[in-house]
Amino acid sequence: MTVAGGLPVVANVTPALAQQQQICGNNGTGYCLNDWNNGVSGNPVLMYYGGNPNENFSVQRIKRCDGLSEVTSPVDGIGTTYCPFSDHTIDNVMAGAPIVQLKYGSTNLCVAVNTANGHGVMGDCNSTSTGTGGATGTVLIEESPLLYNLYYTNLHNPAGTNSPTLYVLLSGGNPQQPLIMNSVNNATSWGGL
Repeated sequence: MTVAGGLPVVANVTPALAQQQQICGNNGTGYCLNDWNNGVSGNPVLMYYGGNPNENFSVQRIKRCDGLSEVTSPVDGIGTTYCPFSDHTIDNVMAGAPIVQLKYGSTNLCVAVNTANGHGVMGDCNSTSTGTGGATGTVLIEESPLLYNLYYTNLHNPAGTNSPTLYVLLSGGNPQQPLIMNSVNNATSWGGL
């Protein structure tokens, strides 16, 4: 349908919502990250139907290792140090994977973790030039379609771990359920990365 002047009419979609970036489960067809009630630092990140307000999340690369925004491993010819994992076998396996944070709109807020329960919350972003200074749990490793949480992976895998465990982000699976930042048994395939 068009109106005078040939402009298309899009029903029930505001221009602001149509332009927001969304990160959603099930490779982009599932529930999406939502800064619930458009809150401040500490506000929960819940899963909700796509196309709703407060879902303007995007992937932002951060230069955390040797001035690079990727996992480094000298063994693999990437960078001069093993970074960012405390167990360097993980650096070797994930060498070259992007180091990112999930930034919300034009704010300085990113997806972080509530360490009391492992759920996603809003928190300060890291500096993009150093990859540091952000709230706990904001540094993620992207191996699309998965997102690995550096905080939990390092917390539970000190140097020399025999069988390291990687901690991933998991959708709560239903509307208004939390983003789980420390899953080991299940992972979400994210779309919009």
